[in-house]
Amino acid sequence: MTFKRGRHVVFLAILFFNSLSASASDDSHRGAKAEAMRELAKKFPDLVCEVHVNLNRCAEIVGEPSLEATGGTEEARKSFCFHAVKNIRQSAPFKSLPADKYDQWKVMVVRFDASQMIP
Repeated sequence: MTFKRGRHVVFLAILFFNSLSASASDDSHRGAKAEAMRELAKKFPDLVCEVHVNLNRCAEIVGEPSLEATGGTEEARKSFCFHAVKNIRQSAPFKSLPADKYDQWKVMVVRFDASQMIP
């Protein structure tokens, strides 16, 4: 996954990577979502889902994220994006983002790329 807004948002990559990599013993729901995304990535390595998220000054998600997906089948894209959005929502709010840099992170684009999720 790649981040496209400001260097401070790179911190979010760690949050998402950790949520995707979480083992089932740490959190069965996160582990299940991570496994579902890995399985989709194995079947459809060309899947890509970009999630566009608006954040308020408290670093909470505002409104519904918008999605852009390519690769795989329509069903695979829907499932992959569903899990991507769930991971983002579970990681929010992003309290470590510096309030004085709000203009740099108020709109965030997170790119989940299946080819980067498989060994």
